Amino acid sequence: MNKMLSVVTLLVLGALAGFLFWALKPSESMDYKVWPITISELSKTEQLKVVSYHKEILVGQHRLRKGLFKDTEEKIYVVYPATINIGFDLSKCNNQSIVRLGEDTVRVTLPPVEILNKDGLSVDEASKHTALEDGVWDAKDMNMLRKRAEAMMLRNCESDSCYRMAEQLGAKMVKAMINNLGYSHVEIKILPRTNYGLALPKKGQRGCTSCKFYEREGERFLLATAPNGGKTSRMYYHNGQLTYQQLLALGDFFAQYSISHPGDMEVKIKSPQLYLLFRHDGVSPGSKEAVKVAKSAASRNEEALKRGVSSRIFLNKYPMHILDVGKDGKVIHSSSLAN
Repeated sequence: MNKMLSVVTLLVLGALAGFLFWALKPSESMDYKVWPITISELSKTEQLKVVSYHKEILVGQHRLRKGLFKDTEEKIYVVYPATINIGFDLSKCNNQSIVRLGEDTVRVTLPPVEILNKDGLSVDEASKHTALEDGVWDAKDMNMLRKRAEAMMLRNCESDSCYRMAEQLGAKMVKAMINNLGYSHVEIKILPRTNYGLALPKKGQRGCTSCKFYEREGERFLLATAPNGGKTSRMYYHNGQLTYQQLLALGDFFAQYSISHPGDMEVKIKSPQLYLLFRHDGVSPGSKEAVKVAKSAASRNEEALKRGVSSRIFLNKYPMHILDVGKDGKVIHSSSLAN
């Protein structure tokens, strides 16, 4: 039985090259194409590349410099070509991946679809070009922009259903190949993914593509604009504590949240605690304004905040504390939410 399964496996891989050239047509979308796989490529990489997803990613950074009368703004925008190849890592298959259930029935279990890029990188650093530059930006700044472009590409890949497309195409390819070998009944199972993106917008909502990254006197923040022309809010963050995937997810969340709760926010991690601060810089503790802030905070839906921030973005890794702070960071109101 095992020998026969090995033969079937070899025949499946061998038939793949010829099958792809006549059975599959490229997608009409300019962002996608089906990759022809040769036997030599399979033997070298043991990877089945199904979909190639290409985008040009625009990333920018703004810097505010304090002037005598007002701040001056420096900014840079860079376009990075990026390509993600999605498919199956066939080296993860084993002797149970292709099982003959009867005379003309075969069950195939494929590993989860995944990104097959070398080192997991999608951005073509050599082909980037600067769309706008005002000020002087060093290698550290450019490295920061590249990392952000990588994170944005991963999120685009999630929201544009690339993985689902790869699953559907991969299943059709393998099923048709085994049908060609004489097996009329083919069961295809694809193992589920575990590396889903962070806090994707709900169906019908757009991501916070309008959020801008700023730095002012060493303090970093996102300027998130609420959809439908809403107010802008600053979301402060500490460098090195959050990945760009998390920052982009937080930008999505806060842009939606600020529709009904405008104001500036700050995210801070003091392991193993997560702090979400609402900043009221013009309010002194004990003042009439502080009483209003505390009353408003008491009626806030903190469970929704916990679900949106702690659960979706930080996967409940940290107990969460919500604080309203006034002048000099003094606490006006606080609460804690356990995992």
